[in-house]
Amino acid sequence: MIRQNSIVVPQPATLKAWWALLRPYWTSDRKRGAMALLSALLILTFSLTYVRLALTVWMGHYQQTVIKYDATAIPSLLLTFLAILGLDIGVNVAVNFINLALGINWRSWLTKRFLQRWMNGKAFYWIEQEQSVDNPDQRITEDIDQFVTASLTLSLGLFGTVTQLIVFTKVLWIKSGALALSLFGNVIQIPHYMVWLAIVYSLTTSLIVQFAGRRLQPLTFQKQRAEANFRFMMTGVREHVEQIALLGGGPTEIKRVGQAFEEVRSNFWRILMFNLRFEPVTLGIGFVSALFAGFALLPRYLSHQITFGDMTQLSATFGVVAASLQWFIQNFVALQQYRVVVSRLAGLDAAINLSSLPRGPHYDSSLSNTISVTDLDLQTPQGRTLVSGLTVTLRPGERWMVSGPSGAGKSTLLRALAGIWHYGAGRVTLPTHAKLFFLPQKNYIPPGTLKAALCYPADPHAFDDETCRRVLTDCQLGQYSDVLDEVARWGNNLSPGEQQRLGFARVLLQQPDYLLLDESTSALDEENETNLYQLITQRLPEAAIVSVSHHSSLERFHTHALRIENGQARQTSPIAVA
Repeated sequence: MIRQNSIVVPQPATLKAWWALLRPYWTSDRKRGAMALLSALLILTFSLTYVRLALTVWMGHYQQTVIKYDATAIPSLLLTFLAILGLDIGVNVAVNFINLALGINWRSWLTKRFLQRWMNGKAFYWIEQEQSVDNPDQRITEDIDQFVTASLTLSLGLFGTVTQLIVFTKVLWIKSGALALSLFGNVIQIPHYMVWLAIVYSLTTSLIVQFAGRRLQPLTFQKQRAEANFRFMMTGVREHVEQIALLGGGPTEIKRVGQAFEEVRSNFWRILMFNLRFEPVTLGIGFVSALFAGFALLPRYLSHQITFGDMTQLSATFGVVAASLQWFIQNFVALQQYRVVVSRLAGLDAAINLSSLPRGPHYDSSLSNTISVTDLDLQTPQGRTLVSGLTVTLRPGERWMVSGPSGAGKSTLLRALAGIWHYGAGRVTLPTHAKLFFLPQKNYIPPGTLKAALCYPADPHAFDDETCRRVLTDCQLGQYSDVLDEVARWGNNLSPGEQQRLGFARVLLQQPDYLLLDESTSALDEENETNLYQLITQRLPEAAIVSVSHHSSLERFHTHALRIENGQARQTSPIAVA
């Protein structure tokens, strides 16, 4: 389990976690189509067993025909072989096609489910604050794909293996005969000895592989985590190339990213050293398996109890039975990787579930048009108290200026008013039908068209182009009014001041009832800052506005003031309004 800030994110037992991940899709509204595809796969997989049995029987006939120099039987054998080959190819193509179709349907459904649960209710924000699981984005983008693919591959492989085991064991049981052993002058007959030999051999080799490979799962888990952290750091460098270049941070980033890669390299060598011990075991078992059946059948062949063709057929049959019983060995690495994927997805699932548990300030909704804060205590995720006992009511048309020293809890208060802060106590009552808009110091500007960036989080079709051009011009961004449909990484193309002005243009489009401004004009000169505040107070006269800023020049645009200092919030009398 992972413990973070007194919160425990359990890692469920693998079997329980596997069932919790597997069950939802197969009981969802997609279950009929999924079951139909799965049934087709099982039928086709079952058919492959008999195709393989037919090939095994054909091999015995072919070997015996060659030994007898019977040229007249060759054409018939070739026609039979072509028929078996055609069936094998056709069934395998159908299996692969249906398997891929079922896999993409399952992955699509499961990805949407995780995305909705991760993004809805702001679970993604809580998980990032708590750092309860690493790289949740990779778990959704990569681990779900691996989970679906491995689930289908392993389950169908196991079904096919069980089918082969039943069918081929029956053949081996009938044809293997008895082995006579002389022990202390007594002759002991072991009937169906090839079946018992296959069971003993497979169980022995399986135990050997289990013992030799017991360290593979933790090594695989560490590998995926190290690789994901390395990719995350590289992505961060790419997103902040300008700041790194301006600060001359290249050497530092080389060292920092190099340290992340060092964990990848170190884990690679641990896996390499593991393979030096593990691979000789599996390779040795594989080499012995190829000859084992032939040596076991040699006494009956030399005593003329079976023909060479029978020996060939029985060797192939024994190989199938032994391989079926050794399914664990053959899929040992895949099973360990699968367990890691299940554990990672289960960890994300558990973190999402915990994010919905009530904790911290209690958030209520009300039909009232006010935001009410009662006995609010705010803490950091580490438990340090920022503000204690705050009680305040925000009404439509009021404009509050929140001030205080850096780190006092001003921005945290805004996040509590937005309903996303979960560290502390008290009660925050939010109006049910009011529209609340949060404008941070640094705006999120997604890549794509400028119009989509401007309209975010609304759909770009929610506003016509003329309205978009007008708000851009109002916010001193008129130079971009003719490139609304241009696709670019606007977060990199716009200066910090332009990004903040774009944020205010969003406000004019959204027309919120409550506007929370967190250092939203820190990159602007006083003239632009004044123009924007005048603009929103004129365009949003009924909106309640709460501003966090260190600029005393903004006080004149507010009707109320709140000072946070030394863990206490102190209200002052209404101030002059511009």
